[in-house]
Amino acid sequence: MARPRTKRHVLIENAACLDIASLVRAGWLPQGQAATGFAPLVHHPGGTHAGWVYVASELTENRPPSLHLTFADRNGRAHEQRIALTSLPRPPFGGLRWFFICPQTGARACRLYLPRDGERFLSREAHGLRYAVEHGTQDTNDIIQACRLHARITGEAPPNGALSPLPHRPKGMRAATHARLTARLMRVQARVVGRLDVWLETLQLDEHRTP
Repeated sequence: MARPRTKRHVLIENAACLDIASLVRAGWLPQGQAATGFAPLVHHPGGTHAGWVYVASELTENRPPSLHLTFADRNGRAHEQRIALTSLPRPPFGGLRWFFICPQTGARACRLYLPRDGERFLSREAHGLRYAVEHGTQDTNDIIQACRLHARITGEAPPNGALSPLPHRPKGMRAATHARLTARLMRVQARVVGRLDVWLETLQLDEHRTP
């Protein structure tokens, strides 16, 4: 009797990510204006480059806010997609916090993803994406966790991976929050370094045993 096939989940780390916060920081959502050009895609978490997407943003008063995306899939086929936007006020800081509206679920999303075989940018939930940490080894989990903690402190991917230098406290973050996240990051980095030491010792022993 044949065994039932297990569902293979697509890893979020292998999908191209469009991040609304990155678009805002880069000036892609000027209030009351339109903007066009190429925006970078990244792998999340990690922040490595994943390609480009042509973006036309529309934030004028007479139309609902939206983005028009033009991009190619892995087979070179061109696709176009409209993404609705929504915003919430940001008291006490002022201004607006922007979100994508997932075209499939209709829910707010900070990031939309395009899997390798995908043809639409959708939320993580809509694509059924899973983090590698949910399936990986402890070594992989610690590396991913270190990158996430660094990103929680700085808002950006760590420049040198899991063993990047401890980040300074950013403006607006409470000292207690920074201390708590930094302590967690130090513990995870210590585990990564410990496993690297064991791996190097194993290599050295193997070299001595080789005739």
